[in-house]
Amino acid sequence: HPSEILGIFLKTSNCESHISSIDFEWNSMNAIKNAIKTGNRHKRIGQPIHSTHPHLLLPSELTPHVTLADYVERRSNFFSNMDDNSVAVFPAAKHQIVSANILYEYRQNSDFFYLSGLKEPNAALVFEKINGNEKFKLFVDETSEHSVIWDGPRVGPQRAAEIFAADQSYPINNLNNYLTSMHDNVKVMYNNIETDSCVSANIPNKIMADISASNLVSSTIHHQRVLKTPAEIGIMRASCAISANAFVQIMKKLNTYETERDILIDFTYECCKQGSSRLAYVPVISNGENNLTLHYIMNNDILRDNELILMDAGGEYESYASDISRTFPVNGKYTEAQLEVYMELLKVQLKCINMVRADGTMSIRELNKHSVAYIKQMLKKLNINLPVEKVYPHSIGHYLGMDVHDTRTVDVGLQFIPGMVVTVEPGIYLPMDENVPEKYRGIGIRIEDDVLVTESDPEVLSKGAPKDPFEIQSVINS
Repeated sequence: HPSEILGIFLKTSNCESHISSIDFEWNSMNAIKNAIKTGNRHKRIGQPIHSTHPHLLLPSELTPHVTLADYVERRSNFFSNMDDNSVAVFPAAKHQIVSANILYEYRQNSDFFYLSGLKEPNAALVFEKINGNEKFKLFVDETSEHSVIWDGPRVGPQRAAEIFAADQSYPINNLNNYLTSMHDNVKVMYNNIETDSCVSANIPNKIMADISASNLVSSTIHHQRVLKTPAEIGIMRASCAISANAFVQIMKKLNTYETERDILIDFTYECCKQGSSRLAYVPVISNGENNLTLHYIMNNDILRDNELILMDAGGEYESYASDISRTFPVNGKYTEAQLEVYMELLKVQLKCINMVRADGTMSIRELNKHSVAYIKQMLKKLNINLPVEKVYPHSIGHYLGMDVHDTRTVDVGLQFIPGMVVTVEPGIYLPMDENVPEKYRGIGIRIEDDVLVTESDPEVLSKGAPKDPFEIQSVINS
């Protein structure tokens, strides 16, 4: 509940600034008690709405912190970028299977959710722009007594248009007839993602096979999504603050952990306790030489004295990801060699963060070039005689939003614009190599923050997670 999140943040001084600009509001306890008493079960649709969950949503909100008017505006902006006499189809994400009949928790496709707020599978959004007339149509699963018993209520075609502000809503099985009825001069574009069979079976093959049209619709929505609205920025501040506070709690309890997995379990708990629905990705929680593997996700080794823990993790709050990396000592104190490498890398990161500005020249690609130059200087200073790509093989960062690697079709050469959120994550991974001074061999460090591009100075959304090495030591030993 937002009130619980707010209370936890206010107890943590490092996180207070993150939520100062978020206007959390909730309904009176009387309204909540009323809803609990009456139940409103006959009105439930399979996801929270204000009439059934007034403790989660304001009357104006379709999803937490996002109003129905926000979704309508997003769709209007998408329509404005569509050519006349065209139709765009967005399918819902496939409900992934663990094994046999066991399902993973459902997570909606980000483009679909951004435009609708609908969390159900077996659905499709249709944007129709013909002769200047714009219509938004929803195709959803029909409800039945059997499906309600097994899977719970769904919105159904009878109520979907009203609740999600569509012009019309239909059963998903009508989608094929609708698309095949399109006149030849209407261009149909399909956001080609993995979807459930009841959706894909209703998409004509010739539409699914048109890769250029698919790329166009993906690019259009991603260029819209890469610029965050004020509501989205508020959610991302909260998402990053939750994860940053979880990092603090891990550092405070570090001496109670014996394995990497212990940290993973506790981090998941801390994020979910504060309001995250899940982790945004499988974390990297490594120590010692495991730090040299960029995507180390086994997370099952013993924590060893005098080694560094590299922790790359983040929660997802209301469908928006955070992505933070910190590197800290298992025993609460950096060795002299570890501290030397850490301080040099921190200087690189701080320089790069300061360059995240909408100055007409800087982009992720340009920022990466600067980070490579800074790492080269660092190697020279530490007498490490290896090519930079051997010790810094990844980019400085990526776009962040509803997906961890957000808006994949937006070029990293696009100049920074206020409203973008990017990660800044230089790393150094020093192998057991004779060209590396012995005291530095096996050290792997990454420092990553989530940064909002503004009209002026960059805003570090994840600043609640300590990264000054002496502050980290103080938190661990407090």
